[in-house]
Amino acid sequence: MIFFIKKTSFMISDRCNGLETGAEMVRKAREGFLSEEANAMLRTLGEHIRLARKRRRWTRPELASRTGVSVPTLARLESGSANIGMHQLMAVLTAFGLVADVAALANPATDAEGARLEALARGRAAAGVAAQPPIDTDF
Repeated sequence: MIFFIKKTSFMISDRCNGLETGAEMVRKAREGFLSEEANAMLRTLGEHIRLARKRRRWTRPELASRTGVSVPTLARLESGSANIGMHQLMAVLTAFGLVADVAALANPATDAEGARLEALARGRAAAGVAAQPPIDTDF
């Protein structure tokens, strides 16, 4: 038996018995942490990135040379894989001139649930209940 430990996943792979490979188990474990809605959004993002590349009439090797991201990684990105580093995604978006679009992601101004919870905490503080310190947004 071969044991793999990677981040929060613990997998056992026994290739001799025809079981799943470690890479397949990692992929399934990572996908399992995301909801079906989140996986669908990743697939949509991948489709959008593929369309942006095709509209520019760039091949994957051309995009790879512009970004430093490997062709297999670009293929995984375009297929909606969750196993892509943020730096790779940002490199691709920068090449397309779309990096400013990232500012809309997880924007505190549109986080209604976060605003509600923060207001609730402030209300507790006004009532004399110990509240959490305000969240520092200076990253």
